Amino acid sequence: MDKDIYSFLSARIKQERLKSGLTIERLAENAGISPSFLACILINKRKPSLDTIAKLAQALNIPLPKLFEGASSENIDTNENLKNQIFHMIASVKPAHGKILLATMRELSKNLSKNP
Repeated sequence: MDKDIYSFLSARIKQERLKSGLTIERLAENAGISPSFLACILINKRKPSLDTIAKLAQALNIPLPKLFEGASSENIDTNENLKNQIFHMIASVKPAHGKILLATMRELSKNLSKNP
């Protein structure tokens, strides 16, 4: 079953949270978001902005691009809906996060070129 980028990220955040031994409450506190919002992200009921994703990566003590490792056209939906979701994610980025976005897109590009 194809996943959209948010489903993929939800799974990766959950995986990294469990690996780090953090509770939902502790991860949310470290990221500066509410535990209920984080829980909704983890079950893919809410779509986090890139700013929130960056805060979660920082709270997990991992580089932001690591959350996108394993993303490929085989496990990310490639339809028009995905393009819209990516556009909306990019549109929500604060100017200061431009370097983070560039690094993330480079990591995605590397992963996608490995798995055409």
